[in-house]
Amino acid sequence: MRDHRSLKAWEHARDLSQEAHALSVRIWSPPLSPALDQLRRSTLSVRLNLVEGYSWRPSARWLHHLRIAMGSAVESSECLRFLHEIGALAGPEADR
Repeated sequence: MRDHRSLKAWEHARDLSQEAHALSVRIWSPPLSPALDQLRRSTLSVRLNLVEGYSWRPSARWLHHLRIAMGSAVESSECLRFLHEIGALAGPEADR
């Protein structure tokens, strides 16, 4: 039986949440703490909403969770943009 791990989007979300966690451990400092915490939470939210939504497929609830995951993905990219703008991340690292 297939489960949420068969989704390519979940694979990418898993990798991103792991990378965000590792990044936050590597560059953590008190001033960066709020942005790094938000980055960790938003990347994890993408992953978890894909998992939760998968259990409701196919239905409107599945689409609802996909929309939440998409919103969290956009939020994650904005956190990375902010960290790049303040000089906490180099361009290539933020783009990745």
